Amino acid sequence: WANSTMAMIIINTFLHEEIGVIEQLDSASVTWYDFSDSFDFTTSFYGIWCASETDKLSAVNVAKEMTNVGLSGQIFYSENWSNFTGRYEYIVSAGSYTSEAEAEAALLGIKEYYTDAYVMYSGSYIDLSVQSNITDEYDRVEKLIMISSDREITEEDLMDCSSFELSAVRNGIYAVHGYIFQTQEWNDFFSDFDWYRPNPDFKQNQISGTESKNASFIRGYEEEIYGGIYSF
Repeated sequence: WANSTMAMIIINTFLHEEIGVIEQLDSASVTWYDFSDSFDFTTSFYGIWCASETDKLSAVNVAKEMTNVGLSGQIFYSENWSNFTGRYEYIVSAGSYTSEAEAEAALLGIKEYYTDAYVMYSGSYIDLSVQSNITDEYDRVEKLIMISSDREITEEDLMDCSSFELSAVRNGIYAVHGYIFQTQEWNDFFSDFDWYRPNPDFKQNQISGTESKNASFIRGYEEEIYGGIYSF
């Protein structure tokens, strides 16, 4: 529903996309929002689903058509709302409402133009920028864990790592070999990686000399930079 960088696309401003610049509408003839300035677009709401498109430009064109007949066209990105994740679509709604009763009351008039329109509930808001940061963190940790098996880690490798990431890499050296941690949070964390296979028969001698050296180096670096090691 909402784009990951802004809650809504406002048609009466310039929209710079990889596909080009969408022309500016006559602001005097377009009312894109019908809410007060205090409306929180990260709060769950009811919308009236009129169309969905896989690309933003097509969704904008539908919303333009809606404004031409006096409706309030609003575009949301499906992945920002829990009830619509997995669709990867730009959803065009004829307004947004704080209650289902409000949306149902407006639906009859909207069906004059969009016969298949229906009321839908957004679900909870999902901040994609936060998810992106989490994905980047996991990718960085996994990359360093794999490097640790092949060569000695350097300070340059670790420069951009948080305390958590450093501890995750250090513990990951053992997790690769199936080590089961006493701290359940680490077991839970590594269970998100396909390669983690808990091994109750883990032996310390499974850790190579390079891996052992890297684990010690990372611990020392973390203590030096952050004054201690990360703990849940």
